[in-house]
Amino acid sequence: MIDKSRFEVCAVIVICLIVFALSVYFDLARMIFGLSLRYQYLQFGELFIFLLIVACGISYLGIRQMVMLRREVAERKRIEAALKESEQYATALFQTMQTGMVVIDRQSHCILDVNPAAREMIGVDREKIIGRKCHNFICPKSLGECPITDQGQLIDRSERILLRADGTQMPVLKSVIATTLRGRLCLIETFTDLTERKALEEQLKELSLTDDMTGISNRRGFMQLAEKQILLAERLKCELYLIFADIDNLKWINDTLGHDMGDEAICETAQLICCSLRRADLVGCGRLGGDEFAMLLTSVTEVQGEHPVLERIKKKQREFNARPDRSYQLGISFGKARYDPENPCTLEQLVAEADQKMYECKRSRKAKNDGG
Repeated sequence: MIDKSRFEVCAVIVICLIVFALSVYFDLARMIFGLSLRYQYLQFGELFIFLLIVACGISYLGIRQMVMLRREVAERKRIEAALKESEQYATALFQTMQTGMVVIDRQSHCILDVNPAAREMIGVDREKIIGRKCHNFICPKSLGECPITDQGQLIDRSERILLRADGTQMPVLKSVIATTLRGRLCLIETFTDLTERKALEEQLKELSLTDDMTGISNRRGFMQLAEKQILLAERLKCELYLIFADIDNLKWINDTLGHDMGDEAICETAQLICCSLRRADLVGCGRLGGDEFAMLLTSVTEVQGEHPVLERIKKKQREFNARPDRSYQLGISFGKARYDPENPCTLEQLVAEADQKMYECKRSRKAKNDGG
């Protein structure tokens, strides 16, 4: 066997590696395995050819790696640009959105960031918000009552109260979600101001419970109040009086003097009733419809079987009818029912009793007038 120099051995090893690499990239295994190289008879010319193959292989691999590297760099730059654009968009959205947003550390419950809308809703500068615990600052709930961190909810979306820096409370629609920001467990809370909506709801509720013509409660409003007061009277064992009032001659006023005068008579009756009531007497009053009114009164000592409120109403009625400028005489019939806590009844039963007594009074007054 002929000795081989160290250079030749290294060349053979490199050639073997390059040929194997080329076989992987170009699927030339069959060709490679078909080669029969007699390393012991390696000549200079053959060595030159092999070195040329090695150089070509290395050049190809280098170019291929460079192309792949450039592609990776380009892709990384594209991803970085997209992330930067996304971050800029999120920052712009955070700063300009009309909904208040607060970022809170999930472990310490300290406020990490707050957008301008939330600062305006809270009513204090950003520097005085960052680092504060949200509990008993912007959230009325105490520590340990958070729906997300303490009660295991994933998302919370409900109507809540936002505490403001001046001590007032703002109704808000609050959404809370748990997330991770830059490796930190956080809560993102958003607030939508519901002040105007709540005010509108109250207005609509008041309109639905208020009589347009007289400004006092309508039938629905009065009945809702009376239902609650009956339950309260039963629990507290106290008496109540339900008084019905009905205008006697409203049909004659409408037919003879016109409906405008009839509406005026209804409004004057409501005013007469309200002026005769005192805060200590009154639980509620309302117009049940048409020419019918109702009053729910507290228990007082009766005077000769007459409730003091009825006496005051009748006195003002006489004064009203005695005015010389009146084009009609206002007649009112009354019916009274007593709620006895020792023998409780329903509101419907109390209404039926007061209504029956009112019509008995009306028939009695009509018979008296016809007889007179």
